[in-house]
Amino acid sequence: SRHGGGGGAMADDTEKAIIYAFDQSGAVAADLRERALSYLRDLQASPDGWKQCVPRYQSTAYPEVRFWCLQTLADAVRSHHASLSDQDASALRAHVASWIHDAAARAGDPAAAAPAFIKNKLAQVCARLAGAEYPARWPSFFADLLQLAANAGDGGLDALVRVLDAVDDEVISSGDTQHNSRGAGGNRGGNAHHSGGADADETPASVRVKDAMRAEPGLLPRIVDALRAVIASGLERATGVTGVTGVT
Repeated sequence: SRHGGGGGAMADDTEKAIIYAFDQSGAVAADLRERALSYLRDLQASPDGWKQCVPRYQSTAYPEVRFWCLQTLADAVRSHHASLSDQDASALRAHVASWIHDAAARAGDPAAAAPAFIKNKLAQVCARLAGAEYPARWPSFFADLLQLAANAGDGGLDALVRVLDAVDDEVISSGDTQHNSRGAGGNRGGNAHHSGGADADETPASVRVKDAMRAEPGLLPRIVDALRAVIASGLERATGVTGVTGVT
């Protein structure tokens, strides 16, 4: 399994459930694996289930646990981002940004580098947050990404490619299925729940993000320049430079 390989740390019950659920070796009994999947589905369905993913992602030694945490966060952003408190939304944004930076910084060390499937899932979470929060709640999203690409060497360029590709998949080319939450500019007060935020602005997320990218001074030329640096570095992938084709 590509998710296999953990550290030596002891797993708690939730980590054990994730490891059982991801098992592809046949070593885990079918009924135990089904119980593990059921437990994880219940955890993901609870409104605050995503909150335990932040400390767990940071502390676990198991890549499959990190993957599950990121998938849970990606689903949470898509399904109920509009109901997050300002404090929770801000904390989630800060954590995801720090994880992207950490993955970029570790890219040059084979012993510490995150696996590609973790970096891709992290990029997906980042892209879904951009779809929900750019430009109103996270106006510096693309500027932050470009700064990382400029300052973190090949790891920063790799992060840029993965996140732009995910933004294209999740937001720009998504058929406008992304929820229009507070990023649309509606319901931006400090209340704990943003009921109606998705209806405050009927502009589809893909249109809102593309329009904001075009309106941000110098952004698209800077992205093009950064992608040229990616090509020059030899890091380009066939899907990597599609992230802005829907915008330019």
